Amino acid sequence: MLTGTGNGSFAWSGPSNFNSTEQNPTVCAPGTYTLVVTGSNGCTSTATAEVGADFDAPQATLTSTLIGCEGEPATVSYTSTSAIASAEWYNANGLVGSGSSISTSTPGAYTLILTALNGCTNEFSIEVQQNTDCDKDCEPLILTCPSDITVACADDFSPFGLGGEPVFNKNKDDECPDVVQAWWSDVILSNCPYVIRRTWHAVGSDGSTETCTQYITVIDDVAPIFYNVPDGINIACDADMDAITTPDVTAYDECTKVDVAVYHNMEIVQGNCAGNYSIIHTWTSQDQCGNIGTATWTIEVIDNVPPVISCPVEDISVECKDVPEPTDKCEASDNCSAEVTITVEEEKGEQDEDGKYVITRTYIAIDECGNTSTQVQLITVWCDKKEEDGKGPVQAGIKMVASAWPNPFREESSISITAQESGLVQVIVTDLQGRVVSELYNGHVEAGAMVVLPFRPAERNGGAYLYRVRLNGEELMGRILAQP
Repeated sequence: MLTGTGNGSFAWSGPSNFNSTEQNPTVCAPGTYTLVVTGSNGCTSTATAEVGADFDAPQATLTSTLIGCEGEPATVSYTSTSAIASAEWYNANGLVGSGSSISTSTPGAYTLILTALNGCTNEFSIEVQQNTDCDKDCEPLILTCPSDITVACADDFSPFGLGGEPVFNKNKDDECPDVVQAWWSDVILSNCPYVIRRTWHAVGSDGSTETCTQYITVIDDVAPIFYNVPDGINIACDADMDAITTPDVTAYDECTKVDVAVYHNMEIVQGNCAGNYSIIHTWTSQDQCGNIGTATWTIEVIDNVPPVISCPVEDISVECKDVPEPTDKCEASDNCSAEVTITVEEEKGEQDEDGKYVITRTYIAIDECGNTSTQVQLITVWCDKKEEDGKGPVQAGIKMVASAWPNPFREESSISITAQESGLVQVIVTDLQGRVVSELYNGHVEAGAMVVLPFRPAERNGGAYLYRVRLNGEELMGRILAQP
């Protein structure tokens, strides 16, 4: 029966030119059926239903006891996991009974015709024998059969694990047979859960045979297992994305021991800026029992590289009236951000007794992800000295001019000094904590002479340094930046 729901008129169509306007019609052919519901406003909605088919013939296992020495009837019976509608027993004389078992005192071949609820039939045969060993009450070849069990896919349900083995007759009485050969065979009767019929066979020393049956129900609730799924990685935002190859991920169903289909999806999740985002690969697989497994591979794209800033400035010494305005000629670029913002910060130091103070002017470049880089300019300003003995301000004079270029630098920077008066000059480079890194010069200079001193740091890790120039008791300081 097909069941439709909705508001409006119903129109079914399907295999073999099937059409119906009933809401819940019945059909007799497997396949895909389509329902179109048309509302009073003319709008329609469509859905489909898949009708399966059951053409499986019934399966059964027959057993029979022996007809007794005194003519006691034998019991012939069957067991089946199929849904049975009727069972009829026949021998050479015709129909002899129905149902799950019959009793008979007539030896010979018996045929069982089973009809399943789906209408399919199957025939089975068994030989009913007379007990010929009436002088000795011998035990059967198979004393006990393993019990029916329910296990998980991962369990060992072999005869050597949870499945277990029968207890065979080890009779040493010469008048009774013992087991000389035994084996088993498995048949899968259904899926999800898997029902396995395990039949044990035993052969006696007298050539007689016996069987017993064990049913093993295997529950498959384990999702497929994925192979070749890589670990997550972090890459730079300017990396070559085309060089990253999507792996060939496969899935395996542990229960059926076969590969299953894998479906791939890729999603990009944006982060807090254009250069930060995640690429998420997801693989999904479903086994025939409906267990769904997923595996993910995440590529984190990161923008943690600061922009590059270049300003046409250098450390200078000027008179008080000649302090320049910040330059507007700075240029900045970034490996990932389309826009870079440039700002200027300025800090004025305290004026000393000689009328000198230092302006620290910092040019800052900020990309879209907040990464920053700076270029620092130190401006030494010489102004009027403080009053002395009430005589008014004293004009300060510049004793020297110093600068460093290139700044910032990678391999080497040159510190240039021009003295305005003759005297003893000492030039040292320190780190930001004041520790001496290098003494570049310590000697006499003449007024108007230029001294150029190269500086190459021993460590190539990058960092900021201060250069200090002392001439006749006066000191001039500048900052240089080494880039790795």
